[in-house]
Amino acid sequence: MRVETPLLGAELVLAPHASVVVPAPEGFELAVLVDEGSVVLSGSAVARGELGVLDAHRHPEGVSVEAGPDGARVLVLGGPPFGEEIVMWWNFIGRSHEDVVAAREAWEVGSAGDPGRFGRVEGYVGAVDRIPAPALPGVRLKPRSTSGGRTARGTDGVSGDGGSGFEGAEAPPMS
Repeated sequence: MRVETPLLGAELVLAPHASVVVPAPEGFELAVLVDEGSVVLSGSAVARGELGVLDAHRHPEGVSVEAGPDGARVLVLGGPPFGEEIVMWWNFIGRSHEDVVAAREAWEVGSAGDPGRFGRVEGYVGAVDRIPAPALPGVRLKPRSTSGGRTARGTDGVSGDGGSGFEGAEAPPMS
């Protein structure tokens, strides 16, 4: 087995007000996507549908995740940050705005029946064969910084640090 990049991924299902400390390898950037309920991630509130992000630095005591009054179900993701700036939009990552535009176009070709570059998810059953990509905002996507003070950011893209990849527009709903 070959490992290109070490990654961390875990589902946490927490009872109301339960807390856990997630061990975090040194230098990992960490994120918590809240699927149900709400949590406090290392002191920052993160609601359902939001993505809490902790920049890469040492977390020697781990990262605390505490469920709200209704409990929570979250996905914890982590890994070393990219060594270069990247542009992110929806499920696409590239080195430039044009890379993301091309990836979205390739995804939409797959929505027409040809699996193309992204392939098929075998066993998937849903109302549509493939979830269509949202329209790109009417602004140029900008690179995500590889450093700087994000702690919790909603998936609506409003964070103040530009980490969402666009300026002056809101992301489409995550439904």
